[in-house]
Amino acid sequence: MFYLRKSALVFGLGAAVGAAAISVAKADVLRVAIVAAENEADFKGNVALLPTFADLLKKGGAKAVVVGSDAEHMAIATSSVWGSAADLAKLTGSDDWKAAAGKLKRKSYTTEVFEVAP
Repeated sequence: MFYLRKSALVFGLGAAVGAAAISVAKADVLRVAIVAAENEADFKGNVALLPTFADLLKKGGAKAVVVGSDAEHMAIATSSVWGSAADLAKLTGSDDWKAAAGKLKRKSYTTEVFEVAP
């Protein structure tokens, strides 16, 4: 499991969630995913995949998408806001998503989905 230990990653995720929060008031679901790599080469490969994940999230119907990386922790993160859990599940169950996720090199991959309360 990946633990948030440094302020840089916490700040980065806070900014990602904060930026996505612009749309949260009318959304039902917030998804945050963090992928930590085992080594620098794997991290660089994961960073190269961030545009792919951003495009898939946007094309899949996310209301807001933020992606970022933290070189110190060799981690990448994505956050996205969705109108429903079903919309999110449709994307993450797709062949395109599975193909992109299969390219990630990781020592950990943590995904959390939060239901947004009014």
